[in-house]
Amino acid sequence: MKRLPACQSLHRAALSLLIACATLGCLLTGPKTLSAQDNPNRPHILILNSYHPGYLWSDGEQAGILETLHAQLPEAQFHIEYLDTKNFPKPEHYSHVFGTLAYKYKDAQFSVILAADNAALEFLAQFGKPLFGNTPMVFCGVSNFSPDLLGDLDAITGIVERHDVRSTIAAMLRLHPAAQEIYVVVDTTLTGKEQRKITEAALPDLKKKIKTTFTENLSIEEVLQQTRNLPPSTLVLILSFARDKNGRIFDLPELARLVSNNSPAPVYVIQEERMGAGVVGGYLLGGKAHGAQAAQLALRILAGESAASIPIVTEPPVQPMFDFLQLKRFGLKTSALPQGSIVINQPVSLYENYRVEIWCLVGFVFLQLCAIGGLLTNIQKKRQAEKTLGQHRLMLRQVLDMTPQSIFWKDREGVYLGCNAVFAKAIGLDDPEQIKGKTDFDLPWPTEEAEAYRADDQEVITSNRTKRSIIEPLQQANGSRIWIDTTKVPLQDKQGRVYGVLGVYEDVTEKKKREEQLYLAQFTIDSAKDSIFLIDEKAGFHLVNTGACRRLGYSKEELLALRVFDIDPAFPPGKWPEHWQELMEKGSATLETVHRTKEGKDFPVEVSATRVIYNDKIYDCAFARDISDRNCAEGERQRLEIQLRQSQKMEAIGTLAGGIAHDFNNILSIILGYTELAMMEGNDPEKQRQELDQVLKGAERAKELVQQILAFSRKTEHQKQPLQISLIAKEALKMLRASVPTTIEIKHNINSEGTVLADPTQIHQVIMNLCTNAYHAMRETGGILTISLDEVELGMEEYRYAEVKPGRYLRLEVHDTGCGIPQEIRNKIFEPYFTTKKQGEGTGMGLAVVHGIITSHHGHLTVHSEVGKGTSVHVYLPMAEQKAVPLAEKKVAENLLGHGERILVVDDEEQICDYLGLALQNHGYQVSVFPTGVEAWREFAKQPSRFDLVVTDMTMPYMTGAEFSQKVLSLRPDIPVILCTGHSALIDRQKARAMGICDYLNKPVTQHELLEAIQNNLPKK
Repeated sequence: MKRLPACQSLHRAALSLLIACATLGCLLTGPKTLSAQDNPNRPHILILNSYHPGYLWSDGEQAGILETLHAQLPEAQFHIEYLDTKNFPKPEHYSHVFGTLAYKYKDAQFSVILAADNAALEFLAQFGKPLFGNTPMVFCGVSNFSPDLLGDLDAITGIVERHDVRSTIAAMLRLHPAAQEIYVVVDTTLTGKEQRKITEAALPDLKKKIKTTFTENLSIEEVLQQTRNLPPSTLVLILSFARDKNGRIFDLPELARLVSNNSPAPVYVIQEERMGAGVVGGYLLGGKAHGAQAAQLALRILAGESAASIPIVTEPPVQPMFDFLQLKRFGLKTSALPQGSIVINQPVSLYENYRVEIWCLVGFVFLQLCAIGGLLTNIQKKRQAEKTLGQHRLMLRQVLDMTPQSIFWKDREGVYLGCNAVFAKAIGLDDPEQIKGKTDFDLPWPTEEAEAYRADDQEVITSNRTKRSIIEPLQQANGSRIWIDTTKVPLQDKQGRVYGVLGVYEDVTEKKKREEQLYLAQFTIDSAKDSIFLIDEKAGFHLVNTGACRRLGYSKEELLALRVFDIDPAFPPGKWPEHWQELMEKGSATLETVHRTKEGKDFPVEVSATRVIYNDKIYDCAFARDISDRNCAEGERQRLEIQLRQSQKMEAIGTLAGGIAHDFNNILSIILGYTELAMMEGNDPEKQRQELDQVLKGAERAKELVQQILAFSRKTEHQKQPLQISLIAKEALKMLRASVPTTIEIKHNINSEGTVLADPTQIHQVIMNLCTNAYHAMRETGGILTISLDEVELGMEEYRYAEVKPGRYLRLEVHDTGCGIPQEIRNKIFEPYFTTKKQGEGTGMGLAVVHGIITSHHGHLTVHSEVGKGTSVHVYLPMAEQKAVPLAEKKVAENLLGHGERILVVDDEEQICDYLGLALQNHGYQVSVFPTGVEAWREFAKQPSRFDLVVTDMTMPYMTGAEFSQKVLSLRPDIPVILCTGHSALIDRQKARAMGICDYLNKPVTQHELLEAIQNNLPKK
């Protein structure tokens, strides 16, 4: 067991002094020590500290690095940069640090770079390559390490920060066998979460099972309140707690001291820096030892090893360490400590052990001091003064020489007293000392320039005031002329008398050229008619032209404070990252969108976006052109096209009238003829049944023809609602399987339950039309008809279609293996009346209707076809966020017979009443039939519970079916109502359901349809 004296405060003071000295040295030398005049064999080492001076863990790492490297490389030049991420944790802080380091070290070449803790490694992973190229790097203090943290860095190695929580807990339980609970203090930072996970994983491996309580995102006040109330049988373990829930930051010993001062229970830790703050101890990882081990890796790199070849150290050494004062406080014996433990603050009486030797030494020292004390005092003071003065002069010379600006100073007569190396080089001198005694007229610039410089000097000396930003030309020793920005200040003695002038200037030639170029470029941009924007990755405006301000009504300052989604409602914040990523991949894009002025007025624009790099950053350079006039012309063209299509439709109705009459006459001939034959076949029931079957088929043909005519001629607006297309597709599949021959196999691949805003009837029509076309393409040879439904994301590439906007879409695909569509007619298939079928097989309106429906739903159609192999039609419909309105589920009636249920039937057609009454009675129902809604209501109102279901016609005298249904439902909301109608101009299925009507049947209604509707809607008994 090792013993350490009570010297923690001295250790920390020495550590802070070492850090301060190293930091001061780095600040005084700076990046210019890497100039050509420096010793080329002198290693330059950059240390990136994640935090701030005074944060004990990183201070310890830095001290370990400096001590180890300085011991082996005393000539090494150190450069230290503090990232200060504890005080500036936001990600954009890295960008500011990047700019600073890029400026400071633009000409620097480091031998090795050491990164202390996660923030420094994250910074190097993001900016290391642009800043330092392939300079070898070493990291330390990195918790939660994974190779992903290295990014694209390859010349790198390091040591992972990993604490031995398992051994610490085992030591706690060995020292406190009666403990019942461990109270763990840990925060919710990334490091805290990882250490909690490690602790939870270590608990099952312990021999003794013990209750463990973790702090859950608490403030320091809440933590201290809980620790004050801990019972004596509890142990406290402090993990990472750098920040509480209120954002307050704690140093390692500060937090340990707060907890130990408020806890009646022993406190254990895993960081060496917390020792001496009232904690007992634990298996500790110290920042200084950690940094020293990283420095050893750096020495191997400086000795010639490749950083990539050195394995990353994932198990850093830890040391069991305990505080004697706390052991004594809790009655713990040092003999129970783990083997090899270090004990601090253990009192050792030096006098008791070395009494004789101490007295001898004291006597000898006293005699020596008496003899030489006075002499040494005088000599030391003189040497110290000379050394301090020399150091100050050397430091001042180094500061002047590494400053990038030219610096000089003269007396009142204009005679140079000195200058720095930069100024000497500019005027052709090898040594700054050679400037002494010269005047401006002795230097290599024209007399008129020397006179102007002298006049400025006299003005500063006479006025005793600083003269700033003197922009003037200067001729260098090599004959080239540059522009300089000079500042001159008066030099004063102790009495305040001016004895000379100090001047500083820097070369602004390139800056002046850039300003001229920038002015010309800005003039060109502002003169453009189009709006021009330079947009960053966060959708903020970095640059705008006058045209954009004028068109949108903002001042330039107002517009630069906005973002894209403030002026473009088509690009909400969630859409911008997708657009940015696509632009980064493709380099450019063109799209149509809408811009909104300051007054809230929207106008259409065409935007051409290009990826550009400006100041080492990537931007979106967008040119926006107002296309209001162009869109007006396009709208007029579309209006004329609609008028033309409407006139063509009217012409088609007139043209088809004769054909419709012909079809009806044929159907009526069949019905009349077979009815007469059936009446004559009174003695042959089988033959009579066959003839009546033909009558039924003719009636079905008439029903289908009427429905087609109504669908074609209907002018009412369809009602759109949130809808699951998958349900419509499955319903259509049932109809297809019943009507398509067995030579055609039907497959489906429905992979989405997504919702669109659509009219269910129209979507059903689209699916049936597309499937009918596919069936016709395969009816001679057979084949496979496949219906697929899935969700896709349409981006900027698909945005080239004016009617398609980027976003989530449902894609419906109808694919057949039929004959395919020849290339020469593919662009005509959506034209009205275009058909490839034989005369009488089609009107050519099917795909035209599909195209119109999909366009009205803001969707898009594409066709892919290959002759002899088949055709695929893709329908894209924009997805809706609303939930789908559930379609009424139809029960499959296995048996259409009733069981005495009481049905109320209302219809103003006497024959229909008779037919319905007989049909329902024959199938086991009790039926009450009424010719008007008024009579039916009068009977229903007497005894509402008498009936189980209502079947009503829509169009009736005195009271319509809808009015009757509302009255019935107002009295009995639970009763099922079935509405039958021969024409849906007044009411459709959606309106009926909104009224509470459970089912809706189109006349003529077959007996099977009615019975099935009744079975599906009667309450289950």
